[in-house]
Amino acid sequence: MAAPNLVNITTITPATDSVISTTATTTQLLLAAPASGKVNKINALYVANTSSGTVSADVSYKRSAGTETYFCKTLSISANTTTVVITKDSPLYQIDTDILYYKSSSATGDLTFTVSYEILA
Repeated sequence: MAAPNLVNITTITPATDSVISTTATTTQLLLAAPASGKVNKINALYVANTSSGTVSADVSYKRSAGTETYFCKTLSISANTTTVVITKDSPLYQIDTDILYYKSSSATGDLTFTVSYEILA
């Protein structure tokens, strides 16, 4: 279904999702795509490395039948640091057929991906 007209938004619901990467395969980040007639406005995406070594991360985005586009590919994240991938200054609008993915070079829970977003309806 088509996204709602942003001029006619009546409800803004804040949300935050966080996932600890336990696999080295590409995985869907936001578990719930927006419901029909709604849009997720992704304001921030943080990747935290909680290990004592450098770990790399991928973050990508795919529109329904489109090509996967990378926000970062093999981004090195130093030990015990957090990197910002998406900021409120340049948000991402996710409609019902769009998917946000992540991948870690480590399958041992070293990276935490946190998304702050608003559900617009």
